[in-house]
Amino acid sequence: MPKPIAVQLYSLREYSKTKEEFAAVVKRVAEIGYKAVEPAGFNGFTAAEFKKLTDDLGLKILSSHSPWFGNPANAQQVIDDLGTLGLKVCCCGYGADDFKDMDAIKRTADNTNALIAALKPAGITLFQHNHAFEFERLGGELKYDIYAKLVPEVKFEIDAFWSTNFGVEDEVANIKKYADRMILVHIKDGTLKQKEAEQKYVNGLLDRKIDLLPLGQGELNIKGIVEALPRYAHVEPLTFEKRQKPEWADDVIWLGIIYDGAKIGDMALLSKKAALDCGIKNSAAMLFELDIDSLRPYPSRTNTFIHTPEYPMTDYDVSMLFDLAVKWEEIRETITGKRGPDDLLKEVSFIEEYRGRQIPDGKKSVTFRLVIGSLKKTLTSEEIENCASSVAKRLRKTFGAELRGS
Repeated sequence: MPKPIAVQLYSLREYSKTKEEFAAVVKRVAEIGYKAVEPAGFNGFTAAEFKKLTDDLGLKILSSHSPWFGNPANAQQVIDDLGTLGLKVCCCGYGADDFKDMDAIKRTADNTNALIAALKPAGITLFQHNHAFEFERLGGELKYDIYAKLVPEVKFEIDAFWSTNFGVEDEVANIKKYADRMILVHIKDGTLKQKEAEQKYVNGLLDRKIDLLPLGQGELNIKGIVEALPRYAHVEPLTFEKRQKPEWADDVIWLGIIYDGAKIGDMALLSKKAALDCGIKNSAAMLFELDIDSLRPYPSRTNTFIHTPEYPMTDYDVSMLFDLAVKWEEIRETITGKRGPDDLLKEVSFIEEYRGRQIPDGKKSVTFRLVIGSLKKTLTSEEIENCASSVAKRLRKTFGAELRGS
């Protein structure tokens, strides 16, 4: 099943110099058969007018480079415009001076983190579009790699052509490297090793004159990029909506499973009639069906590798009595708040909360698990007990908590 391919309308700016020309270009894009666009400026249209234009033409706005978010103070206007466009993703980007040295990269990262914080309350994800200068090297390391570590929550729209830094870097390797944080890929083609052209800003957008060619006629490894995408990048998840209720489903409790805009399955409560037809008389049954052939296999993007400790860790369960008003978050913060790098307490996790006849009025029993160990040696029983006792002492001092059964 094909993934949505959007036209970056900035590529057609030479044919869109007036509002009327822009509208004609967008219409032509739809007539050619494209299903989505990514605007970079609205050429005289408001966000609402552009949304109506695309809706009338049956085009999806996959993402947008307008508004181009750079100043946290403008967050509300950006959020409003994105809401008008029906988007939950927001684009940002920077100039060469913002990546010229380590101090500049750190300042840029601080600004990006502020942008992320400003968008979070609205549930909007920030992504960044790169140019060539981010893929220069500083002390042997890609500037974008340095930057990415400082902005762990930003997502990326990798411009594959720019990521080569004029033929110096490997575009396919960059796609694979950033796949876990990439929500879009931008592909254009041309001669990679060309002189770095003068760059300037037009209507707030970076405009750099370079020699580009139709896709497939230049030197970009498009085949390698496209082959890498299904394996290394998850583009769009499953969604659920009520579409084409199956005959066997309950009238209320059912959802269709949607992948790439097409329905590929259902999950629902079995209707009474369907249940009786199956010989189910006194039980409720849920049914799940999925067209597996419609799914494209992806590797796990959440697995992480952790070295097995050289020295054993010990799980130590503790049950203590707390006042009813004390929350688990407060307990956990008290336990973990003063840990240093050499602390023997490695993890703490909640197990259960109990209130019953054996618990005094106004109290509750909270059981939690401590993971105690050292990276340098095997601990003695006395060292493990001392660590657990230290935790209990800290909770006793902070909350007046007592070990259950003491």
